[in-house]
Amino acid sequence: MGYVYLIGEVGNNTNYKIGSTRAKDVNNRLKQLQTGSSSKLYIKESFETEQPFKLEKMLHNHFKEKNLIGEWFELSEADTKEFNSICKDKMKIIESLKDNPFYFNAQIVPMKINFDKKDVNGRVYDQDTMKKMIEDYNFRLKVFDDLIVELNHEIKQKKE
Repeated sequence: MGYVYLIGEVGNNTNYKIGSTRAKDVNNRLKQLQTGSSSKLYIKESFETEQPFKLEKMLHNHFKEKNLIGEWFELSEADTKEFNSICKDKMKIIESLKDNPFYFNAQIVPMKINFDKKDVNGRVYDQDTMKKMIEDYNFRLKVFDDLIVELNHEIKQKKE
């Protein structure tokens, strides 16, 4: 398990960091971030999930129009109030894709390649091949995330 979270600066009601952690307690992540910040930080919202890093990526994509820099976003009060609801909706998408072979190949196999330098069949690759495989993975993941954003946009338009 892990968390995605909104961390804000005391005195600033619009700028929030959307991040993720595998820590058992999201407050541990707050303490880590606090040591590198001159402003007092606080946790505005957090959402527990088995897929914190994928969910974080989807949230970054969801709020990309509001991105300030890196993982910091300018969010309205409505955005922060809807954070957990948005997380639940994104998790439904992630859950629905677990049996999808593309999701499996893009999500699990490259991580094994990335850390073990082997594929799922135990084959070892040279550094150039590894780089190409990781680039391909990143490209497929970007295309996949863009498709999800487009589909969500179409669904929203149909509801309106």
